[in-house]
Amino acid sequence: MEMNTRLQVEHPVTEEITGQDLVEWQLRVASGEKLPKTQGELSINGWAIEARLYAEDPAKGFLPSVGPLDHFDLGEDGRIETGVEEGDAISPFYDPMIAKLVARGDDREEAIGELASILDEVEVWPVRTNAGFLFNALLQPEFGAAELDTGFIERHIETLVPDAEPDDAIWRGAAVVALAQDENDDAFAGLSGFRLNARSGPVSRWASTATSVRSRRTRAISPPSQASVTMSAWSPSTRAMHTNSTLLRGEASPGRASPTV
Repeated sequence: MEMNTRLQVEHPVTEEITGQDLVEWQLRVASGEKLPKTQGELSINGWAIEARLYAEDPAKGFLPSVGPLDHFDLGEDGRIETGVEEGDAISPFYDPMIAKLVARGDDREEAIGELASILDEVEVWPVRTNAGFLFNALLQPEFGAAELDTGFIERHIETLVPDAEPDDAIWRGAAVVALAQDENDDAFAGLSGFRLNARSGPVSRWASTATSVRSRRTRAISPPSQASVTMSAWSPSTRAMHTNSTLLRGEASPGRASPTV
């Protein structure tokens, strides 16, 4: 039998569903105290899920991505544990995990939706992250149904990791927005709330949960993943500007050749 005398990376999941502070417990035991509670005194309430945010590039086989964190914003939702901040640099000499993102819900479906919402708030530049990969994974019906095996990523790799290069339409639209910005410094005043990460094809019922949560945000920087564009209610000219303004500001989804959010 193996005994691991340290807290696991996933210990926040246990804390979220038991209401206990395992770090405090560890310090108390190290000070010679007894465990605060016995197994029989513990109860589990709800569901929790954790994602490891890594500084890595899914489009390049998940190789580490190093460099300065010129922009680093993980939002304010859920439980976020990180040891870096904007202005720090990601080094090639240490593990590339830069944060743990933890969500809680009354059931698995709610927890998945909450975690998707947290991932949707991730903004990291110019270092690439796996935020978009994780976001897309959460929306897979197999994941929502907990029907997982070691072949999950390989079967869905085309959906989980978008193409590395933007298509011609993206570049053309970016040029349109660039011209508009030259003519009017306020060209981006009405561009908040657009999104580039809607998935094409069937979406699971867990995706609808995440979408309902995401609808509350109106941030101007694009969310972490991109598969298609959802802007059907806008006019063609406005839609083109919204679709491509991300590239003009040097942003794109994780796994893209252009800068990553």
